[in-house]
Amino acid sequence: YLNIEDEIFALKQQLKRIDERLSRITKEPPAIIVKTINNKPYYYEQWREGDKVKCRSLGAVSPGCVADKEQQKLQYQELIVEKNNYEFQLSQQQRILEAYRKRLENRSMLEEYVFEVYWKNMLSSRVSVRRNKAIIKRVIMHPLRQIFPSNEISRNRLNVILEHRCFDRNRPDALEILKSIGLSEYRPIDIIRRTHGVSYNDYIWFRFMGENIRAEDVLVRDMYG
Repeated sequence: YLNIEDEIFALKQQLKRIDERLSRITKEPPAIIVKTINNKPYYYEQWREGDKVKCRSLGAVSPGCVADKEQQKLQYQELIVEKNNYEFQLSQQQRILEAYRKRLENRSMLEEYVFEVYWKNMLSSRVSVRRNKAIIKRVIMHPLRQIFPSNEISRNRLNVILEHRCFDRNRPDALEILKSIGLSEYRPIDIIRRTHGVSYNDYIWFRFMGENIRAEDVLVRDMYG
């Protein structure tokens, strides 16, 4: 997921650089043609203005005499081809990313699970996630010890709350952090399963079913400080 986003970002940067180079070329260089006048060949620039085709003489044909203009034309054409290639790659990556996001959304909507949220070793909430909603048994109501606003929230709202217990998805080193915890995609519930949602700012942590752990095992902040 993050690799695709990185690839999209890189392609956009390449397109930006090409557009900057094209912007320095005020218009497409004219085509170069040869006309014969009095049995002698002459180079001409040819371009279109509206419905009219216009020409301008470059002088008699001589080896290499229009090389500079030919190079300008070639450079312009190469930039256009390069831009078209990057635009095609970008559209392909964006389609892949969209399909990947839909797959993740569908998977998330089907997955059902249960977890508990603690403040130190005191149960704050028990959460049952079912298809498109989360049912929450809130035990503690203290605003600094309770992260859920009500007894039932949508799965989308749950994902927003869970993401607040994760590192910023836009960090430059996000991919490295994911790899360090054995993940390849940014999915808040999977991250919290690895990190238990702990923070240096509070004493809140998550316990998933089957885990025999206490606050002392996971908190990064001194419970008694």
